[in-house]
Amino acid sequence: MMDATGPRSDNLLAILRRRLTLFLAIFAAVFGAAVMAYFVIPTRYVATAAIIVAQQDLGLDTAKAISADKVGDPADLESQLLLVRSPRILRLILNENAVKDALGRECRTRSSVLPSGGGRCEALFSDMDKLREQVAQRFNIAGAGRSRVININYESTLPDVAQTMANSLTMTFLADRRETLTSRREEAAGQLRAQMAQLESALRADEDRIQLFRRKNGLQRGTTAPIASERLTGTIQALSAAEAGKADASAKLNSLREGEDFADSPNTMARRTIGDIKQQIATMDAQIASESNMLGPLHPVLQSLERQRAALKRRLDTEVATLAASTKRRFAAAQKTASEINTSLGKLKNEAADANDNETKISALVRENDAKRGQIADLGRKIGDLEIQKRTISPGTELVNLAEMPVIPFFPKLVPFVAGGFLFGLLCAAGACLLLERRERARLGLDEVEEPAAITPPETSSAYAGMIGTIKPANHNSAPPEGHRIRRISGRKSEPFGKSESSGKPAGIRNPVIATFARLEKPHGTLPFFRTADLKGLLKKLRSDELTRTSLATLISALRRQASRRKLKTLLFTSATPGVGKTTLILSLAESLAAEGAQVLVIETDMKHPALRNALGLEASPGLAGVLSGRTAIQKALVRGAMPNLHILPAGSAADAIVPGGPPMTALLTWAQRFDFVLIDTPAEIAAPALPMLAAQVDGILCCAREADPVRDLHAMKARLEKANGRIIGLVQTMASPEAVRRSHEASWQGSAA
Repeated sequence: MMDATGPRSDNLLAILRRRLTLFLAIFAAVFGAAVMAYFVIPTRYVATAAIIVAQQDLGLDTAKAISADKVGDPADLESQLLLVRSPRILRLILNENAVKDALGRECRTRSSVLPSGGGRCEALFSDMDKLREQVAQRFNIAGAGRSRVININYESTLPDVAQTMANSLTMTFLADRRETLTSRREEAAGQLRAQMAQLESALRADEDRIQLFRRKNGLQRGTTAPIASERLTGTIQALSAAEAGKADASAKLNSLREGEDFADSPNTMARRTIGDIKQQIATMDAQIASESNMLGPLHPVLQSLERQRAALKRRLDTEVATLAASTKRRFAAAQKTASEINTSLGKLKNEAADANDNETKISALVRENDAKRGQIADLGRKIGDLEIQKRTISPGTELVNLAEMPVIPFFPKLVPFVAGGFLFGLLCAAGACLLLERRERARLGLDEVEEPAAITPPETSSAYAGMIGTIKPANHNSAPPEGHRIRRISGRKSEPFGKSESSGKPAGIRNPVIATFARLEKPHGTLPFFRTADLKGLLKKLRSDELTRTSLATLISALRRQASRRKLKTLLFTSATPGVGKTTLILSLAESLAAEGAQVLVIETDMKHPALRNALGLEASPGLAGVLSGRTAIQKALVRGAMPNLHILPAGSAADAIVPGGPPMTALLTWAQRFDFVLIDTPAEIAAPALPMLAAQVDGILCCAREADPVRDLHAMKARLEKANGRIIGLVQTMASPEAVRRSHEASWQGSAA
């Protein structure tokens, strides 16, 4: 549909309702094909085995070493998937007798996807590479979600073959992994043993070198460095003592050389003997002083004391001289000792340095040997771990379960297949309807946005090419409905329309009455045939009315005869008086033509009293008034009718009051040539000032009138239309009695039979 602001497109449900027959046909074909395919496609079975990527065994003492020593042993999920899918594993399983037997049985079945028939099964294993590729295509190996489980699926038409192939690949892969990893452990253990032998040989060579060095340097125990250090320390202490004695003797000698009283020096006084003598002399001096006060100088006692003091003095001098001589000797001895100790000290320092160097070298050699012994011990532990791994080897994957015999087919499954066919049928049918709708709209240019003045009409490609004669009318050569009385009217090719005012008989109009339409019957009286108050409901009743359908066929047949002689695409419907049923006649004729597949456009030109929009329940549209005023493009003003190929251009707003004529109307009619038929609904001739202008631009004019309409009004209308160069192709009688309509139909049948 279209709105007042831009192009409108029908929703999907509306399009499907209009093309329900096409939708159901395509849906039935697709769904039927899906159901047929379910019974035709061979049944497939899928067997599934599962393995899991092994985790580290934390309960094993050697788990850390086993986990760390993964040389060439990928344990992640991606690498295991690549290994399972490898051509080498497939070649291994194809060499097994059970697999050959299973593939041979599958090859001999009629529904097998393997090449079969004749001698092909016998030659199945002649080209192993080709067979491997075919078998690989039927394996589906993938991880189960985000877990470490790997599912190994095999698809086959035989359930036991699917089970055999899945289990064979699983067990072959696990055995191959175990054998590969065992050989790798054995190779690694051999390399470790060779490395350990090299280390042991190097260790023995180093031990021999250490012993030789010790013997050469007198370091059998390797402890000379501490002894040399101890001797060096003692020598240094002795040197210090000698230097101290030397310094003391030197000080004493210096005091003698400087003229000091050697007897009173501290070093001399420190000697006990001299100290005792000095004390005795002091005592003697005190005694002499005391006696001198009482005795004379020559007194014997005083002289005796003087003699004793002199003896003590001589003794003191002797002791001091002896001490001085001794001091000189000690100084000389201390100086000599210090010189000797200095010489020994230099030698000891060299010996200590050499001993430390030797001990450092020995320590380095010992440490190197200890490190090699540690390496040998580590290699021994690794070799032991490898021996344990060979006995308890894990191939990186473990078996979860072997494949069971499949019972339920994997493909096709009834419910998903039927549901898929149902949905696919819906999609195909809806897509076809939408595609056809799009093509028709594109052919008619309804999706284009053009202004009326800029429209250049394309050449029509319709099968009708403007000819109504291609529409198949009702078969008038067949017998009339049962109960109708057939009366041959010889020589009468037309029935004059209207009655004369004097005699009441038809007279005065040369144009024939080409069709007659009746009022509808209802339980309580008659229903006027042409009334726009309830046009939508009225059209629904007309579609099921037999007399109306026959009258429409008669009208189409008459138009066909006219179109055989000249172009008849644009038809204008008018009347001398209002209320004769033109609008209902036009819509009924438009639906009949559209039902035959023609593209039909209905144009309403009654600007003062527009009726189509409200009567048919159409959505708002600028209509003809918007197109003629230049505010709206033609495509934006069109609305969809009851059928997908029926388009309506309503009059628009009554407030516009635009006269439908002039260049804009000419451009509109030129653009409308892309349709197969253009039916123009005009108001009564007395209320249509633009009717003469329209009459000259259409291919034909149909005048509608009731049986009781005055003939003078018809004469006046006919004269004005002919004066405007309008081409009147006939009269259509409306609101006739059913009997008059039946007589008209009988006359038409008899005329066709004659």
